[in-house]
Amino acid sequence: ALEGGAGNSNVSARYERELIMRRTSISEAMGDVAVKSFAIVASDPFLREGGDVTLLFEVNNEAALTATLARFVVEAKAARADLAESSYEVGGQEVTLWSTPDGAHRRHMVKVGGVLVVSNSAAAVARIVETAAGRRDALTSRGDFKYMRALYPFSERARTGSCSSGTTSCARRSARGPR
Repeated sequence: ALEGGAGNSNVSARYERELIMRRTSISEAMGDVAVKSFAIVASDPFLREGGDVTLLFEVNNEAALTATLARFVVEAKAARADLAESSYEVGGQEVTLWSTPDGAHRRHMVKVGGVLVVSNSAAAVARIVETAAGRRDALTSRGDFKYMRALYPFSERARTGSCSSGTTSCARRSARGPR
């Protein structure tokens, strides 16, 4: 188990607010039109306490995805006038940061190759940019990753789920997003 105690501490809502995201809106509005694949990376298993979370979107339609993400910023700005936009550079890449002074909102965003990176952590963004540029070892070079990949080999079916494309249950699952 990732965490020792049961219960609901509104973890999803907290991270959605912090990252200025609404996962159901993304999946309902775009499905797989804008995003080919998606991954969540966390720095540690203690998400209830507030660890680093990074979302990786393999982009199909960048304009659609960035327009949706921009709409979320506009909505957040309407609720929080102190939401500010700034930028900084990491490894030659410009990172956009939207944040509030109290940290309730904190979204670092950068495009690395065909992947849009959204994170609540500048350090996580820097690690991803450095890894993509070959200045850090990739996870795939680590022994523990190789061991787990040997136990659970990559397959397109595992990546996309067990429903067959075009079925009603697949369409429903795609429309409502992961729960």
